[in-house]
Amino acid sequence: MTFIRLRGNGVSPGIGMGELSLTEPALLPARKEPIAKSAVDGELRRLKKAVERTKVELLELKQQVKDNMGEEHAFIFDAHRLILEDKSLFDGIRSTVRDDKVRVEWALSQANQKYRELFDAIADDYFRQRKSDVSDVLARVSANLEPKARLRAAKGTGKKYVLVAHEMLPSEAALRFSGGNVLAVATDMGGPTSHTAILARSLNIPAVVGLHNITQQVKNGDFVIVDGTDGEVIVNPPPAVRKEFLGKKERYDRYFRELKKTARLKSVTLDDVKFFPLANIELPEEVEMAFSFGAEGIGLFRSEFIYLQSASLPTEEDHLAAYSRIARAAYPAPVYIRTIDIGGEKTLPQLKIEKEPNPALGLRAIRFSLRHRDLFKVQLRAILRASSLRNVRILIPMITEVEE
Repeated sequence: MTFIRLRGNGVSPGIGMGELSLTEPALLPARKEPIAKSAVDGELRRLKKAVERTKVELLELKQQVKDNMGEEHAFIFDAHRLILEDKSLFDGIRSTVRDDKVRVEWALSQANQKYRELFDAIADDYFRQRKSDVSDVLARVSANLEPKARLRAAKGTGKKYVLVAHEMLPSEAALRFSGGNVLAVATDMGGPTSHTAILARSLNIPAVVGLHNITQQVKNGDFVIVDGTDGEVIVNPPPAVRKEFLGKKERYDRYFRELKKTARLKSVTLDDVKFFPLANIELPEEVEMAFSFGAEGIGLFRSEFIYLQSASLPTEEDHLAAYSRIARAAYPAPVYIRTIDIGGEKTLPQLKIEKEPNPALGLRAIRFSLRHRDLFKVQLRAILRASSLRNVRILIPMITEVEE
């Protein structure tokens, strides 16, 4: 067994070690298969049935994760349902089948490639990582074209393991983690704002991403150490290295226990002044984690993620579902929802936004919202509707003038 040390990006602190379980990627077929004009309607029926099967499957998987980890971690399946109902995305897939006279598998693959390229062109890492959500849904639909080949979560054996993958699709990460057997995660792809990274942090599972080719260097059964604090992965370590990291793990676990004790202390300074620590979050799933570390409210919810759950612009109901979930989870603590901060490095795939010479000071934040008032009104109405619990606040970014 070969001893290997690899460097990546530590996205969830802590140290996990154990036997490795290698996950095969859920790939979309890349082979173009022409069909006769008379077969087009049959292909479109296949697509319709696959979408219906996927809707049922997402409900089943959501319930499974909800039962095992709680409702806040099952939110990803609601987001994927919105993608599945996206008219623009699936109209494009149907058009490819009709116009190019190809099988649905190829049309799904082409749509996946198109949206991955769109997201890859975005400079902001958080926005860029949302490409995996579209890939996740399209891979599930592709698998459901043949009912016997449906994408399911791997059934656990009860044995704990270190999960290694090329790229973890968001729903797969939620399902794997819900089994309670994942000791740590290491992936070739991904970044600190991917769903896998955010979910790993919320569950205190050590994770290192961006390892490029770990999947090509390991095999099932290898012993692996994942150091999510320093971003290092060690495969088949010799006894001395294993002993070193066991000691490091014990020190980190002790530190973490003390940290959790501190989180329960009252938020009062030594001279008896009360203060209110509030958390900044990007996803509804992060509310529970924030409060477990001592937050007394949500000081900033970055609402941009809602625009990235679908190939179309979100509806008022889409906004409302996310805001209401956060408000309920945090109640009675305050929740400050920041209106969309698009511009600069952050762009929307749904809108054609021209590049500017100085984007950081250009059409962004409140200036973007006032330019696109229809979008702004949809968001404001949803925030107002979500405020029925009376703990919701509105934060408007980058106000520079009284007129704004």
